[in-house]
Amino acid sequence: MDDEQRVGIAGEACPPWCRSNHLEQDHPDDHYHDSAAAYVPVLLGRGTGQGQVEAVQTELLIVTSRKSGHHEDWLFIGEPDRPGQHLQLSRESARRLNVALTRHLEAISGDLT
Repeated sequence: MDDEQRVGIAGEACPPWCRSNHLEQDHPDDHYHDSAAAYVPVLLGRGTGQGQVEAVQTELLIVTSRKSGHHEDWLFIGEPDRPGQHLQLSRESARRLNVALTRHLEAISGDLT
């Protein structure tokens, strides 16, 4: 069955990017369409509480999700094991952030060594 023919919960068609294994017995609050996940290795700066920042090596999870029965997609970026420390952006907001980050990095590229 190709992606466009996949059927989610209660007969709702899955978006083409959905990779969830939908189960009818799942609690209604757990009915989401989720994309394939991407993990990006990063160094995060975390405050030490003493005005210092330490670099912590971790991975950020990137996944798009849509609650069944809704029409808004949300892009999640964050550490999978740290609830409350993440971004949830609309597609358009994620695009604007991508453009702004790219421009910013290009503007400071001469400063990077």
